[in-house]
Amino acid sequence: MAWELANGPYPGNYSEKATNWIRAACENIKKTDKNHLVAIGNTGNLHVNYYDSIKLDCIDYGTLHVWPENFGWYNPKDSKTFDNAVAKTIEFMKSNIEGIRKLFGDEKKCKPIILEEFGLARDNRGLGANSTTQYRDQFYSTLFQFLKHYMDKKMLSGVNFWAWAGEGRPRHTVWQQTDDWVGDPPNEDQGWYSVYDNDTTLDVVRKYTRAFVPAYAVQDHTLKWSFWVFIGVPLVVVVAGISVDLLKRRKDDEDENLLVAM
Repeated sequence: MAWELANGPYPGNYSEKATNWIRAACENIKKTDKNHLVAIGNTGNLHVNYYDSIKLDCIDYGTLHVWPENFGWYNPKDSKTFDNAVAKTIEFMKSNIEGIRKLFGDEKKCKPIILEEFGLARDNRGLGANSTTQYRDQFYSTLFQFLKHYMDKKMLSGVNFWAWAGEGRPRHTVWQQTDDWVGDPPNEDQGWYSVYDNDTTLDVVRKYTRAFVPAYAVQDHTLKWSFWVFIGVPLVVVVAGISVDLLKRRKDDEDENLLVAM
């Protein structure tokens, strides 16, 4: 569905150079492939060039990544840090979503935004499927409920958690050849952010899949399909939330141009 230039690129002290590279890369892609969307893959306004880069004409939609533990907000071995982590996450999402809307001003000109990555470790930072997920379930539920407000207002077009492990199980802390893929990169602890097929987290995901997916898709015979779209092929959700929106805008622009021509 889309090209993504990088995974969470950080420009450091090279904001202008980074933005110029993004412009050159996405314009080159657009020349070669006019049939797919292009996104940067960056984390959000933690990057000094975030707003400048998302305004580029060749970038079709914005991405957000939020990682409470990685950002230093949460320690899964200290439950006292949980409430602050939730508050920081909500603050981060609100700042980015509303900041992007303010950047573009007109609602019709605002580019679609997706929360492309988020996750939370299992209780006490367990890695195996037998460890509990009480805090993660609460985190998912609180975040989903908060984001539904922006989904309903069409200020957010997709939500993708990280990461679906399914029946996979980690055999080693660091991935080795022939081990299952459980979502986490090979260089990270296996099972760190994994959602297994027996996790209670799935109950939270099912609940909010019903809330996020349009009503016409949430029927008994399509719910299973919608559920898998949400957790297994997250960019399909983006197709519904972004591609349709972009097509509508293109049609509106064509109608406007026709009126001008007349």
